[in-house]
Amino acid sequence: MRKLTYGIIQGISKIVYRRPKIYMTKEIDQTVPSIFLCNHEKNYGPIVITNYFPVAVRQWAHSELVELEESYKYVKERFFEQRINLNNRFSSFMSRIISRTLVGAIGMNNPIPIYHDGKRERQTIRESIKALVEKKNILIFSTNLNPLIRDGKLNSDFDFLGGYLLVVKKLLSQNIAPNIYPVSINKEKKAISIGEPIRPSKDNDWKSERNIIRDHILREVIQGYFNPSREVKEA
Repeated sequence: MRKLTYGIIQGISKIVYRRPKIYMTKEIDQTVPSIFLCNHEKNYGPIVITNYFPVAVRQWAHSELVELEESYKYVKERFFEQRINLNNRFSSFMSRIISRTLVGAIGMNNPIPIYHDGKRERQTIRESIKALVEKKNILIFSTNLNPLIRDGKLNSDFDFLGGYLLVVKKLLSQNIAPNIYPVSINKEKKAISIGEPIRPSKDNDWKSERNIIRDHILREVIQGYFNPSREVKEA
């Protein structure tokens, strides 16, 4: 039943969001584990990544999407009560149905949960490291509160959740250097662009290396968003 429900949801999502063009600056190296860092584009990003991304990944997902009680509370309070102003009894009934469907569908993709408290945040880091040690890829979206484009302009506050750098640091201490790929999603252009990866070095000072990684990823995600195919523009 769970697989059937997921299949129906995925089928509908593929009708709503057709396959985007996928651009890559080079073939993805699948001999080493990879971390993909991707801008969100609201609901569009997670849907097209789940349906069309060219390699298997475990996505970081907020706990409201993977924990049933948290999902129920989120759907009830944020959607039914705050947005459409339903009464408590009906919103409770509908939220139970929707949260179960949502958590079941998201769970089919084996996500890595993101929590909002310091104690459980460590679980996200540990599970991410375990996945990468096992040579499984992970994909992390930017924070949805800071989209790449805001009011038609580049958002200077755009960034990624800093936890990915903790994952990289701990992997380097185990002599594992993952590839880190920038991924740009542009809903308007119907494009996914996978940019030039960076591979961190344990021989460098971590503070400097961390800044090099962050600056490279942000620069590449922005470039890939505005120029997905990386075509050279004539002067």
